[in-house]
Amino acid sequence: MLLVLPASWRATTAGRNGVWVVLATAFQWQLAANALFHLSTRIIMGEYTPGAVTGAVVSLPATAYYLARLRREDRARSREIGVAVALGTVIAALALGFLFL
Repeated sequence: MLLVLPASWRATTAGRNGVWVVLATAFQWQLAANALFHLSTRIIMGEYTPGAVTGAVVSLPATAYYLARLRREDRARSREIGVAVALGTVIAALALGFLFL
């Protein structure tokens, strides 16, 4: 959260495009990837996993809204969104990997 808040704030004050918008998008995508992980483990294991409900009800809709608004307001180009999704996926993988160390 210490990285998400400043990146999000800077992205709102930045004009179109830029590194702050990419970072904020990467962090938002990381939340969606985390939600998909929790939902997948719920389905595969057949057991309740913490974060599955929050992921389905909050993270995935928030990410869909964020990405739609990002495109509607032309705040990021397709390439920047692609970079952000790749970066967010790496962040999510590192976070999950860290939990299993």
